[in-house]
Order: sequence, then structure tokens, then C-alpha cells
Amino acid sequence: SRKALFDKLIRAGYGEAACEAALERLEQVGMVDDAALCARLVDVMRHTRRWGHRKVRFELRRRGIPEETVREALDDGFDDTENAVCQIRKKYAGGDLSDPKTRAKIAAGLNRLGFDYDTVRAAITVENFE
Repeated sequence: SRKALFDKLIRAGYGEAACEAALERLEQVGMVDDAALCARLVDVMRHTRRWGHRKVRFELRRRGIPEETVREALDDGFDDTENAVCQIRKKYAGGDLSDPKTRAKIAAGLNRLGFDYDTVRAAITVENFE
């Protein structure tokens, strides 16, 4: 991301003005594009790692991608329920979903992966009836 490159150049001892000028030039020639990077990362985080919306947002912001760019990339109406169901099948296969302790463990695990309460509840319900 632009911010990561800027921070790295500053740590290397370059001045802020020189860093800004270099990054402006890189953006002009298409070598630095936070929107494209964000779109690729969202695709990987959602479809390969199968993370929830909140964790994807956190990781993108941690990498220095601007909030507006993150919001645009995530504002596509993607439903996390399928990813949550896949995570249940992957990590908790064979678990007794009628057991409250098992459901609580699954809910906590899914929450750590960035899924909200409604998505977790929906995924457990879907998986319980399949």
C-alpha cells in the first residue's frame, strides 16, 4: 500500500518530501494502486481464507489502506454466511451442534474470524439442519 511504502522509505532515511514525490510518480505510472491492491486482498481474504467482514476490514486497515478505499471494496453486499458455514465444516466437523458448549465454542471461533453475531447464528442454524 502507499502508506506501507511511505513508512518504509522514511525508515530508510529519506525525507518526507522526497517520499511523497516518489510515491506520486509511482501512482502516476500505475505502480502504486491502493484500490487494486485492496480488491485483490478482499478477494483472497473472502474466497480463500474465508474470513468475515470485520476481520477483512481490520486487516486492510492494518496494512495501511485508506478507510474510504476499504469501504468501497467491502460495500458490495457480500453475504458472509456461506463463509461461516464453510469454517464450521472445516474446523468443527462432527461437532454436536445441539450442545450449547459446542455452539458457544463455534460462535467464539467464528467471532475471532470476523463474523458478526447474526451471521454466526445463521451459519449454525444452516449447518444444524443439513
